[in-house]
Amino acid sequence: MKTISKKRDRMARMFKYIIAGMTNEAALAKILKEEPKASTTLSSLQWTRSQLRRNTPYAKKYNVKGVKIRLNSELKKSKTSKPAAKPVVKKTSKPVAKPAVKLIAKPETSKPAAKPEASKSATA
Repeated sequence: MKTISKKRDRMARMFKYIIAGMTNEAALAKILKEEPKASTTLSSLQWTRSQLRRNTPYAKKYNVKGVKIRLNSELKKSKTSKPAAKPVVKKTSKPVAKPAVKLIAKPETSKPAAKPEASKSATA
């Protein structure tokens, strides 16, 4: 009898994790972390998700609030498509003054005057 109650507990946890919005992989990792010898597989979690989506007696028993169950693929897309959170930058009340830059005028260098070219028409 003890194994049946463990199985029911594990089944209840599967339903609970899926209703909470976990992906099948995340729910499986959590179940195996809690109970390493559990025989739960991805297939059993897929079955659980399909039972909840089809509104079977299991769904009526475990999903009393009627939470909409999303597909596993939808959950994966939504978790990967979220942009990373931007760090919060606190603005100070006073603007920080930038140090003044002193511009120094460069003295003009005298360039040697260009030599005038001799016109070619004069030699021709």
